Amino acid sequence: VRSNPARVRRLVSYTVAYAITTKQHLRFDLDLTDLEDILETDELAQVKASKHRVVYVLEQLSEELALAHEAGEIDSMLLTAMDANLTALEDTLGACERILKTK
Repeated sequence: VRSNPARVRRLVSYTVAYAITTKQHLRFDLDLTDLEDILETDELAQVKASKHRVVYVLEQLSEELALAHEAGEIDSMLLTAMDANLTALEDTLGACERILKTK
C-alpha cells in the first residue's frame, strides 16, 4: 500500500471519517464540517448524500482494501485481518446505537 500514496490517503482519511461520522451520528448531528480538511470535496459530498453516513464510510474503506488486494498491494491474510477490523467497527457502531436507544 505504501507504493500507492493516494490509496494510503484515502484509507487514513476514511478511518478518521469513521470516527467523526460515528460521533455525529450518535449525537444526531448532521454537521460534518470537521471532515472538510480530511476528505476531498467529492468524497465529502458523497458521504453527506449517503443514507447512512457511517456505513458508507465503512463501505469505502472495504472497497479501498479490496482494490489494494486486487492491485497486489496487500496479501490475502492482511485483507482478511483488516476486513475483520471493519466488521468490529460496524459491530461497535451497532452496540452504541443499542445503548443510545435504551435511554
